[in-house]
Amino acid sequence: MWLETNESLERKVFSEIGVISSRKLEGGLVNSVYHVELKNGISGVLRVADNETEGWIPKKERAVLSRFCEFPFFPKVLSYGELRELNLSFNVLSFFEGDNMHTTKEIPNPQVFLSLGETLGKIHSYKATEFGFVYDFDNTGADPRIHNSYPGPYRNGFEQHFIPAKGWTEHLIERKSRYSRELDIIVSRMEKEKSLFTNGECTYNHGDFQFKNILVEGERLAGVLDFDSFRYGDPSTDLHMFLQNCIGVSHDLAYKFLEGYVDRRNLPDNFFAKAPFYRYYQAIQAVIAIPLHLRNTPPDRVELYKDRVKKFLQTIIEGSDPVLITKY
Repeated sequence: MWLETNESLERKVFSEIGVISSRKLEGGLVNSVYHVELKNGISGVLRVADNETEGWIPKKERAVLSRFCEFPFFPKVLSYGELRELNLSFNVLSFFEGDNMHTTKEIPNPQVFLSLGETLGKIHSYKATEFGFVYDFDNTGADPRIHNSYPGPYRNGFEQHFIPAKGWTEHLIERKSRYSRELDIIVSRMEKEKSLFTNGECTYNHGDFQFKNILVEGERLAGVLDFDSFRYGDPSTDLHMFLQNCIGVSHDLAYKFLEGYVDRRNLPDNFFAKAPFYRYYQAIQAVIAIPLHLRNTPPDRVELYKDRVKKFLQTIIEGSDPVLITKY
């Protein structure tokens, strides 16, 4: 979310694309996102990326969404292009009316959770042969959003998460991070879960299947968004990421989600036993992502955010974290 901080650049970009009206939307950590009307009659979601740092995003978005064009809850690419003089790329995607599951005060009904399970089960029905961060289905590599991210190749879901987690932990300890003690303990616990990943199943993964990327309208699922993190990997990754969001929500709704999933395919091997491993990974990911989250944080709230992350790590170590003490 950077374009809207430069009004003159924003006006120039809108002029080049042909925007006649716009409304800023809550975007990701790197994109600028608007609901726009264009001169050519197209109406949709405009996502603008800086080619120097995020130019891969629009290309990947188009590749993924074109592969999943039969999914009714996924956006369609309506228009795209590059503004070479400005070194920017953009996509215009179909717009979904609805409320974000992360911010809405209303808990969606069971049918929404059932639909989400079915949708994820369909994604995971696509098999892959290598574990990695996907750019355009023909190329995998390092996650470009994480500095010095290890590109692989990985042999299984354990390596895909443990190798970068261990590398980052060592890096942060060397830099004398305030989280060094907690990270060292957590990554050691991750390593003990290796035996759960002997199966080596690899499928398509949304990569960020969380409430924040899901829209609901009334009593129905409206849209699944943000495929920037799409990858090939252990299907348990997406499942546990979503179910971690469900802590504090009715168990019946979490089960409804799993019911929808098994309508499409079986649960992965050792699925329930992997819950602590993926919670440990989320804890380390929370530290890695701090610079991204602080991009738009007011200076007087920076320390509060960092303290909140530290408390989260401490609950993981103490075993008081809700995910570790609650069975799905």
